[in-house]
Amino acid sequence: MMNIKEAASRLGISARAIRFYEEKGLILPAKQSSNGYRTYTENDIWRLQTIAALREIGMSLQDITHAIGEIDQGNQQRLEEYLELQQAVMYAQWIELKRMMDTTQRMIDLNRQDGPLDVSHLHDLADSARRLREARQNWHDRWNYDTQAAIHDQRVQAEGRGSTEHPNSEGRHHSAYASPISDENEVSHPNQDTDHSTPSDSNDTVQSSFYLYHNYDEALEQTAHWISPALG
Repeated sequence: MMNIKEAASRLGISARAIRFYEEKGLILPAKQSSNGYRTYTENDIWRLQTIAALREIGMSLQDITHAIGEIDQGNQQRLEEYLELQQAVMYAQWIELKRMMDTTQRMIDLNRQDGPLDVSHLHDLADSARRLREARQNWHDRWNYDTQAAIHDQRVQAEGRGSTEHPNSEGRHHSAYASPISDENEVSHPNQDTDHSTPSDSNDTVQSSFYLYHNYDEALEQTAHWISPALG
């Protein structure tokens, strides 16, 4: 057992930070009945160490609360998901910082050129960087591929078997080229025109002759070879 000053000294954090984590419900130290002072067990110290480690990598208090809950339940897989999510956030921040550094370097290079500086060039660089940042921030998965990814391999393989059938046979199979987009999210092909051919005829012709996923298993094996994944 130790008091808050001893706990703070051992962990290398402030007593104020420990009280803050208590207020957020991340730790619940016992109180002495005689004077109401908090006492910290080894388990409390372990939790504080975990919280400090997760804060060090920039994880939000809300995510830390969920992560600690998963640790308490012994769910390492869910904890790993939170860590990977935080890693993705940091990667996005790194990409943005690198873009800013690149733009700054290009501005420096412009300034070092002989002759008077054309300020409009700096404006163009800044405007280009702004539009790129907005494009990244506003991007979203219109096809909800994260949800579809779990069954993507099976779907492609099934469609591949179907694509070998005669296009005029009954029970036609649609190529994997046709994305399973709902009506409300349907997007027309940019080169699609309004001809007068029968839709079923044109679709059959395209789907029977244009299939994106030939030798799919071979492609998966080659990709796995390139990535060299570790067992498990």
